[in-house]
Amino acid sequence: MAKRELSDDEKEWLRAHVADPLPEQASHLGVCTDTVKRLHVALGLRQYPGAKFQPRKPAYWQRPCMGCGTTKRRPRNHYFCSKCRQSLDG
Repeated sequence: MAKRELSDDEKEWLRAHVADPLPEQASHLGVCTDTVKRLHVALGLRQYPGAKFQPRKPAYWQRPCMGCGTTKRRPRNHYFCSKCRQSLDG
């Protein structure tokens, strides 16, 4: 099934019907119950145990830049800071 965004009306409906059984919510939205659980977590409505229902956090690190040595926070696996990357690229 293709990925789609929920409309604002669907989000409001989901917020209003959080207490309803998961199969009912899934049939109303046209998705499976695992997707409803992921939507609950993404919208901050409920929490579920299990790794697949946890919100994703971008990985960052403060490893020293290989160019200038600064320890500014940047995405993981970016070995050079933005300033050094610009000077290397251009």
